[in-house]
This record gives sequence, structure tokens and C-alpha cells, in this order.
Amino acid sequence: MIQKSCAWSVLIYGTFVGLLGLYGYYGGGSIMSLYAGGSSGIFLAVFALAMFANRRYGAYGALLLTFGLTGLFAYRYSVSAAVIPAIMSVFSGAMLLYLLTQVSKWRE
Repeated sequence: MIQKSCAWSVLIYGTFVGLLGLYGYYGGGSIMSLYAGGSSGIFLAVFALAMFANRRYGAYGALLLTFGLTGLFAYRYSVSAAVIPAIMSVFSGAMLLYLLTQVSKWRE
């Protein structure tokens, strides 16, 4: 069974990613940040809603997207050495570990 705290965590994480996409657009003029952050935030919100409805694909989708975002933020930090990608890579990695522990507790 999917815990509601896990779904809330994904929803908050998705909101945070979406807001940072807006910040990247308005702060740095990066249209790519707006598209990537906005679409990732929307997908994570949809996955969180699926998790609230006890659908496992929501957790698996959030897990895959978070894995990809963690790699992307780590790559962006290694290229630019900027503060925001560093913070987001650590935050995404923590979210990834949390999702992995929650998914591993499931029983058939």
C-alpha cells in the first residue's frame, strides 16, 4: 500500500521543481528551465495524484523521473558549479532514496 506521506512528499517535490523552473526563467532568462522544470513539476504532481489513488504506476513514475532529475542536476552542477543545481542534486538524491525505501517496503 502506498503511504500518503510518500504522495505528499512527491507533490511538494514537484511543486518545488516547478517553482525553480520559473525561477530559472525569470532569474536567468532560461526558457529551457521553464520547460523542463514546469513539465517535470506537472508530471510529478500527476504521479502524486496517482499515488493518492493507490496506483503503483504513480510511485514508479515518480521514482524514474526523480532518478533522471537527480542525474540532470548533478550533471548541471559538474558543468557550471552553480549553487542551485548543487542544492537540487542533493535534494533530488534525498527524494530518490526516500522513494526507493518506500517502494522497497511494498508487499504483493
